[in-house]
Amino acid sequence: MVGRPLPQVVFLLALVLLLPSTTWVQPSLPPVNQQLTATSLPEQEQGLPEEQNQSTSLPASQAAAKEKKESSPFAATPEVSGVEERSAQPVTEKAEKQPAIKSPPPKPVAYRWGAPHRVSFRTEVKLTNSGNEAAEYLWVDLPLLENSSPYQSNTLQGTNYAIDSREGRVASFFIGDLAPGETKKVAVDYLVTIRPVSLSSSNDTVEKARQAYRQYARSGNCRALATGFVGRCRELGVTARLVNGFTRSQRALLAPGSLKGCRHSWAEFYVDGLGWVPVDLTFGYFADFPIASHLVESYDDQSVRVNYLGGKVEAIWENMILP
Repeated sequence: MVGRPLPQVVFLLALVLLLPSTTWVQPSLPPVNQQLTATSLPEQEQGLPEEQNQSTSLPASQAAAKEKKESSPFAATPEVSGVEERSAQPVTEKAEKQPAIKSPPPKPVAYRWGAPHRVSFRTEVKLTNSGNEAAEYLWVDLPLLENSSPYQSNTLQGTNYAIDSREGRVASFFIGDLAPGETKKVAVDYLVTIRPVSLSSSNDTVEKARQAYRQYARSGNCRALATGFVGRCRELGVTARLVNGFTRSQRALLAPGSLKGCRHSWAEFYVDGLGWVPVDLTFGYFADFPIASHLVESYDDQSVRVNYLGGKVEAIWENMILP
């Protein structure tokens, strides 16, 4: 009995030595991410940054979507599933579709007025019978002051003979008989308001008139210069007219006194939407009368007419500013 256990020990030892070792070792499972890490090897070999290596470990469809998203300039916009993806329009394209800002239209031409100046104006016709017999049925046709100037207004204050009739601006006065050597006067008084005037801006009409002004503005016969200006304006398509009136040679206000030797001619041109604009070729005023120096008498330069029977009547026409 004592020698029996030895063979069992030898048998067990031999059994251990003869059996394969793999039967006693727990086999190890393959790593879960073995396939995923294998796909990242080519990019690692290319030396790409670690962040890019991680992004390529996604499935192919997700990786392509993420790559498209990161390459878009609008990658910061969150994705919305189930919505059709549309490309955003650049900001500059939207700005180009905006209508261009138009500059405001030029301001219309307008008058700038100065302080008004009022004078008492008188037109007087002195009638003298220098013949040897009486003059009968004496009539005087006297042109009144023009009252259509933009820078002058006239108010008829009174007459020493009644106005018998009137045609246009010509008033007819019946004087009656005039004995040899006798003198009578016909007087018409006005309150005249004159305002300095200039233009606030310019336009095509004004510039055409300025062209004509530059051609004729100089010293010389006032009527000839004004007539030349009017003719040139009409050639350029600008309406213009001649003005007859009075002014002082000293470029001063119309002070009291006789206006003998102060008769003067200038011009006006017409601007649509505004009216008549003054131009004095002799004084060098274009669209500007800086002081109340010009008094408009007429635009058609009519004369005094005297009608009578018998005798010999002489007429002297005078104009003055009353004190």
